[in-house]
Amino acid sequence: MLTAFVFGAAYWFICRRQLTQSVRPQSSHIKQLIRRYAVNIFLCLLLLVILTFGIWHWFDGQQQMKVVVMSPLDGRTDTYRVRKKDINGNNITTINGIKVRFSGQERITIAPLTK
Repeated sequence: MLTAFVFGAAYWFICRRQLTQSVRPQSSHIKQLIRRYAVNIFLCLLLLVILTFGIWHWFDGQQQMKVVVMSPLDGRTDTYRVRKKDINGNNITTINGIKVRFSGQERITIAPLTK
């Protein structure tokens, strides 16, 4: 998002400098206006797409999941509530802030939390 802002600001400064340096004929001026509006619309649409993706990614990471861990050695089953973004391979962080690390022998089931 910052990159799109920098590109937009650079484009605005370049166009502003070019317009003050030279006077163009009427037909070239109309083409310049069309080009400028087309680029501005494209940059706005690009910013909207990036913002939409960022918001979707954040909401998706906040989704609560149910993690069931079954130990084959003693047959114990533990259930944890975690956010989707806090599941990292063999490590999870529960909603309460407890960090849990799994061994390679434990069976892990991850499912969306049903309300």
